[in-house]
Amino acid sequence: MAYKKFTASEEMLKPDARFNSKLVSKFINSLMWDGKKAIAQKVFYGAMDQVTKKVKEVPPLELFETAINNIKPYV
Repeated sequence: MAYKKFTASEEMLKPDARFNSKLVSKFINSLMWDGKKAIAQKVFYGAMDQVTKKVKEVPPLELFETAINNIKPYV
């Protein structure tokens, strides 16, 4: 049986509008349920706005990337 094991999602992934980051776009896609991308974007950007209000000395994108790197496995 010949089937495609991997998709071309990495090449087709476009960066998000606000931060221009593929990591944010991928996170929003994984947060999305039933194709409701607008709701997933509202949730993510709302959370980033709350982070910006609480932590003013660090840019929110840098804080998000640090958080993602802290939870990644070291393999």
